[in-house]
Amino acid sequence: MRFRDDSEIIESLREYLPTWQLGGIAAEEVAQQATKTADERRWQAVKKEIDGLPDYNREGLRLLLDFPPLTDYTALQKLGQIACQHSLASILPGLQNVTGIVRIVPNQPATRRPEYELQFEITPELKPYVERYFRSIRS
Repeated sequence: MRFRDDSEIIESLREYLPTWQLGGIAAEEVAQQATKTADERRWQAVKKEIDGLPDYNREGLRLLLDFPPLTDYTALQKLGQIACQHSLASILPGLQNVTGIVRIVPNQPATRRPEYELQFEITPELKPYVERYFRSIRS
């Protein structure tokens, strides 16, 4: 097929690509499989990370799901209420440093008392996997 200008090439590709086959598999199916594979890898990585945490850290993550966002002080108080505190001096900054699943809520003003004022949350991109983790252990 001959084209007179570049716009004809683009238009032809728009018609052709949806039916394009790779070894008998449509390009759209290949893209969906790649997304599923990446999603499954991320799920497995988050699950492995959470499985390796001590109980009190897992409870800290669960608190962040139930009461977002939290300060470290509030998280420690809540852990103490459910007898999971284990005389900790801190929990959320450690989770942030060790796992990357927890982060400081962006755009907070500077504070002189971070344990009382600095809020943490589950990293938004990972939140669905953390929710899935806790759903899976309940069933």
